[in-house]
Amino acid sequence: MSKSTCSASFGSSEDKIWSLITGQSDHTWRTDLLRIEEGEKKYSVVEYYKNGDVVTAEVSMTIPHQRYECHIKGSGYEGKRIFSLMKKNSRTILSMEEVICRSKRKSKEKITLRVRFSLFFLKSYLKKRQKRYIGDLYRALNEEPGSCSWH
Repeated sequence: MSKSTCSASFGSSEDKIWSLITGQSDHTWRTDLLRIEEGEKKYSVVEYYKNGDVVTAEVSMTIPHQRYECHIKGSGYEGKRIFSLMKKNSRTILSMEEVICRSKRKSKEKITLRVRFSLFFLKSYLKKRQKRYIGDLYRALNEEPGSCSWH
């Protein structure tokens, strides 16, 4: 199991950030995705990544403008993704936490070489994914890119 948490500070409102991270129809701001489709379950989506990974994200908890949790399942791993928002001095702080572990592989499941390699380095895989997500979010909000602080 690996866990990675990063926090970033934004000048944009909680409303703007909330609408981007919870919006299921517009993914164009994310440079790592090819497309997003509705999942089979009511509050789920399927994310298709440019690296070949396919991730199903099922919303497990929502507290509007504060917390958004999803159970995620990808090629060879599963876990959870948690977004927390809070206001601090006129800035909005976004904390993004991901906890994943390897799942037992089904014989029919295809795992791309890149994803298989990444699973050996789960923590660095998570950090890279989170750094890209936060960078994309800064661009989508037309803000000067800041840095992630890792905990």
